[in-house]
Amino acid sequence: EVLTKLKEERAARLEAERKNAILTHVNKTYTMTEIAKELNLKSAAELNKMLADKKVQYKVNGTWVLYSDYSNQGYEDIKQEVLDNGHVIYHRKITQLGREFILDLFDERHSA
Repeated sequence: EVLTKLKEERAARLEAERKNAILTHVNKTYTMTEIAKELNLKSAAELNKMLADKKVQYKVNGTWVLYSDYSNQGYEDIKQEVLDNGHVIYHRKITQLGREFILDLFDERHSA
């Protein structure tokens, strides 16, 4: 029993270290369109709708926002831009970690 617990703790630590390495060493970000294409979907709109159906995100004032369970996981990188007319727009890109999360969500082996 103790050996099993040690193995589980080690596996959890290795997974945490792997995620940390991804976050600190991989600066590439992805658009929803890029991830949608990886999943053989027609568009980012289709992927966004599917993520909403899975309760990963919802729309606020025309912008997709992650639910709180996902918002502090390092899945997205948001840049704010102020336009000349004073309007603020947000550019959302998905991190490598977020990309893995989304691909895993739709991986047939993991969905039941």
